[in-house]
Order: sequence, then structure tokens, then C-alpha cells
Amino acid sequence: MSQDSIRQKSAFSCEPCRRRKVKCDTGQPTCRRCVARGERCTYRLAPSISYTKKLEDRIAALEATLADRDSHHSHSSAEHGPSPSLSSSLSEAPAASGTPPSGGEAANPPGLERDHRGHVSFHGSTSLFNLVMARTIEHDPAMQAALSDEQSKQELINSAWTERALERLSNLPEAIQFLLDSHWCWVQPLFNFVYRPAFTRDLKTNGQFCSVLLLNAMLAHSVRWAKADHNVAHLLEPFEDGAYFARQARMNLMDSVQNGPPTIPTVQALLLLSAQECGQGNLTQAWLYSGMAFRLIEDLGIVFNNSKYSLSTEELEVRNRLFWSCYLWDKVMSLYLGRLPVLRESSVSPPRSILDDTSEIDIWIPHGLDQATTADYPPAQAYTTSCFINTCALSEILHALMVTMYNPTKESTIAEVAKCAMEEERRLIAWHDNLPSHLKISLLPVPEHCPPSHIVTLNCIYHTTRILLHRPMLTTYGKRSNLDDAQSGHHLRQCLESASAILLLFNLFCKSFGDGHVILCQAYAVYTAASMFLLQVQATKDFTSQAMENLRYSVDALERLKKTSPILGSALLSIYRALQESNPAMIAKDNDGSYYMSNARGIDHNQPSASSRINMDPLGSTRNGAQDINFVLPDFEYMDISPDLFDMLPDIEPISANVNAGMGINLDQQWFAR
Repeated sequence: MSQDSIRQKSAFSCEPCRRRKVKCDTGQPTCRRCVARGERCTYRLAPSISYTKKLEDRIAALEATLADRDSHHSHSSAEHGPSPSLSSSLSEAPAASGTPPSGGEAANPPGLERDHRGHVSFHGSTSLFNLVMARTIEHDPAMQAALSDEQSKQELINSAWTERALERLSNLPEAIQFLLDSHWCWVQPLFNFVYRPAFTRDLKTNGQFCSVLLLNAMLAHSVRWAKADHNVAHLLEPFEDGAYFARQARMNLMDSVQNGPPTIPTVQALLLLSAQECGQGNLTQAWLYSGMAFRLIEDLGIVFNNSKYSLSTEELEVRNRLFWSCYLWDKVMSLYLGRLPVLRESSVSPPRSILDDTSEIDIWIPHGLDQATTADYPPAQAYTTSCFINTCALSEILHALMVTMYNPTKESTIAEVAKCAMEEERRLIAWHDNLPSHLKISLLPVPEHCPPSHIVTLNCIYHTTRILLHRPMLTTYGKRSNLDDAQSGHHLRQCLESASAILLLFNLFCKSFGDGHVILCQAYAVYTAASMFLLQVQATKDFTSQAMENLRYSVDALERLKKTSPILGSALLSIYRALQESNPAMIAKDNDGSYYMSNARGIDHNQPSASSRINMDPLGSTRNGAQDINFVLPDFEYMDISPDLFDMLPDIEPISANVNAGMGINLDQQWFAR
């Protein structure tokens, strides 16, 4: 029986052909009749078993043909030069979503190609690499056939479980394994820079998702935690106490840039190097590394939804994750440096979804702590996948705030800021309401055991966003727009609730894991909370108030964290200068020129303050680097706030959202119990 006769008898027809009662050639993703008519081709009935078997046989035959051709090219490329482009095998497919593109953006941006060496790159239709011609694209049903989402997900999950099992059999040196485990524990769950199953597999096989550059960058970034562990620090001595990895990573990066072409591990390494340099206060280097990463993901076509191209399921997963990792890091870097974000989400961006959710049910155990602490910490489900996806969704709100409220290149109008505040508050409330309960940290009562680090950080970012959303309405923009007392009271309550929550979260984290494991996102949240307490102190001129105690606690915390994150020195300097303008007696200066808060409570200012002296070692890495907190202040929701308070608030923000430029805490019990 011929191929045509099979097609004629097939009941697997597209909807337009079925509606017209005409023969359909069952082309995937678009049949020839729909191509000719310019109609959208959709299939609603599942294919028959015989038809599916026929396609599977056809795919197997084509894969064998491609393997033979690739083998032929690898032997003949030295004699005949580069092989032809494989763009014909990467022809476009219909958009996965039925939502039409908005803003005039192309639904299917062309230009993603795989060269003869297997490297994928992107060049648009105006480039030197694409000649625009009027031609009809022939669709081969077998070549365009793709696994369903469920099949793809199961394939990735099976591979992930296999690699996790094999990972336990690794024979890496103890120091290297410790550093990698630190990365998987403290960095990976939040930022998701590296797809773990592919990396650990290719680490053994020298595959495409692992490189010497990426390995050295991961090790260099994790050295800070190894140094804090006295049982492991001595293992780093052969590696120059960890400095070897950073130096090798920079050398590997130069080789990668010079020799090309760009690869996914290069992008991942750049993100890690950016994070490392940022924490150390090397802002220029951090900005350059992140900028290179963002340029490379565009060069690799990662900024587009790649699902319509014939890439493997695993490569699609890696690319989707990497785009959103870059998107999140772009917002975090922009916050730290007070600059406009670069990446934006659009109708052609990769979907904010993850197929391999095996990390969701992982057991999270704090790594690198003493055995007694680890033994006391109850096993906790990681919820890594949902945490990452929700953090990325939250970063979209951050993007809108930075572009409108904190734009350093263009001052928005009062109407624009008011509209942004209203719309983004609505989005933020919806985001929080839809946040899974396992990612929300209820602070009434304060949990006995701290949730996993990445969940704490997610909640810190949420409260930071909340402050950044409402704070401008209390200062510059609020004064110009003449808000009434009810509106001003609403904005102030939102800020104070989140500022208090941040200090509670930070205190809980430090009591469980120590200052040495606080990442810069958490430190930035403390800095943002300090800005609100500073506003209160400046407004009331009361330097014995609870707000002053909260501010003092925040400053003590930032001083401790400065040991592992020197960039916080700039943040502290901003606070000291603002306090000095309000009350010069509050700030003193050391012989080396550094500032510190003088203590009016009779404690020797040459000694660390009370919270700093609790079980602190030179690295600031011990447990219990924080105090227990007593709650004595009234409920914010029903607190009577005098209108005079708003008149006393400064006309400009004393410290910006830019990190570069103990206590009794008021709680809204109903809000925190949600």
C-alpha cells in the first residue's frame, strides 16, 4: 500500500480540513492545504496507533540518516571546509500558545541555526548570515514531530534521577566535592544558574553542559563557605586557600572568548563570576561579567522561545532555565547598582516553566555547618522548583518598579508613579495570594526552625519589593501628589510591616545558619529595612525610640556581613552620613577613617555592640549571630498614625535603592498570620 493511500484513509485530520470535508495530508505542524490558505492548522483528535508507529519508524530512519551525515561531515570538514547550515532542519513551527503577540513583536523570530560543529547561534533577518527570500517552507511531518510535554517531562525526570544516583558514586577530591555541595545547597536553589543533572553527567563525560571554566567558577564562588568551615579550610591550602580557582576561571574565560564559539557553560560561568565579584565589592567587574552573559544569551538565541526548533528536550530545558536565571540576576544586579535592568520578558521569551521538577521533592539539609547543628535541623523538603519560578515572577514586578520609580536616567511624572504604584501593588498582592503555602513564612509565631535558605531569601525579596513599592509615596512623590492621611498611612504601614519582617527573617536565619551563610540578597533586604527605620528617626528626631533600636540592629548586622560582602561598606557609609546630618553626636570616626555608631547606652564604642559580640568568630560564620526578639509594639493595622509624622518625613529619600550609593518590632498580627 502506498504512502498516499495511508494518508487518504487516515482519520487524523486537522480541524480546517475536517470542517471543509477535504483530504488532509496530516502534515506537522501545518498541513499543505492550511499553508496554501494561510490558515492556522490545529489537530484535536489523537493520532491512531498505526499512524504513531509509522511516525516513530520514520523518525528512527531520519535519525540514522542524520547520524551518518554528521559522521561524514566530521571526516570531510578538514578537506572541504564548513558544512552547510542546518537551518532547514530548524524550520519554524506554530507558537505553542494561542495568545497572539503584542506590541508588534514577531511571534516566530527567525535566525536560530546550528552550525556544522553543533553550536547554536542566533542571527536575525537583517544579518550577513540570512538572505531573505520569498519561498514556501516545506514541512516534513516526521522532522517536525515532537514529544508531548508529558513525554518530555518524564524523559528529563528519568534522566535526572539516574544522574543523581550516579552522582553519589563520584570520586572527586574532598575539597572539590565540598565546594560543589555548597553551591548546590546555598546558591543553586534560588538562582538556578546550572542544570544539575546535565552538569554532573557531563563532568564525567566531558559533555557540552560542563567545562573547565564553569567548574572553576563554581568552585571559586563557593570558597567563602569552605573558608568558614574550619574542618575543610585546611583542604584548600593546596589550592592557595581557594584563590587558585578564581584565577583559573579568569584564564579559562579569556581562552573561551578568544577561541569561541560561545557556549552555555560560558554564560553560566559569567553569572557566577559576576555574583562573586559583586559580593566582594568589585562592581565594575561584576557589571561587565553580567553584561557579557546577557550578550551571549542573545547570541545563542536563548532570549527566544526555542521550542519550535529541533533541539533536544534537555537542551530546551537548559535554555529555558538559563534565560530566567539571567532575567532574575539582571534585576538583582540592577538593584545593587541602582541601574536600569537590561533583560525584559516578552511574547517571544522562553516560557517561565520547568519540566524537570525532581528538585522540588529533594530534602534540603544545610551544608557546611557543624555536626550538632546539622543533626538538630529537621529534614525539610526543598521546594526548589516552585521557589525559583515564583522568584522569577516576583522579579517581573521589580522590573516595573525600577523602570518607573527608580529610573536613574528619566524622572517619572507624579501620574506615572501613582499609576505604577497602584498597578504593581495589585500585582504584588495577587502574587503573594497565589504563593504556595510552603513558600510563605508565617512570623506569628516565629518558627522554631528556619526554613531552607532559598525560601527565606524569597520572602526577603518579597518584603524588599514591598518597601520599594510604597517608600517613594512617603517621600518625594508622596509630597508632590498631596496624599491624604489614609493613603499615607497605608503606604507607611506596608513599609513598616515589611521592614519588621525582614529583621525577623534575618534574625531567624542567623540563629540557625550563622552570618557566614547570608547571601547578598538577604543583606540587601536588611539594608532596605534600615532605610525605613532611618526615615522614622530622621522624621521624629527621637534617637531613643524603637526605630533607633531597629536601625542600630540593622547597622550591626550589616557591619558583621561586611566581612564576607565588602560591598556593604558603601551601604553603611550612606547610613552613617545620613545619621551624621541628623545628629552628629551619633556617628564617630576611627583613626583609620572608618565610621561607626557611638553608643549612647554606655557601652564602650571600641568594642563590638551586643549583637555583634554573640559567639562571633573572625569569619563571622558561627551560629547565633543574632538576638532573640521581643514584641512590644502595637498592631500596625489599627495603629493611630498622626498626620504630623508624614509632614516630618524628608522631602528626598535619605538613602536610595542602590546599595552602592534586637529589638521590639511592631507586627500586624493578622497580616503575618496569613
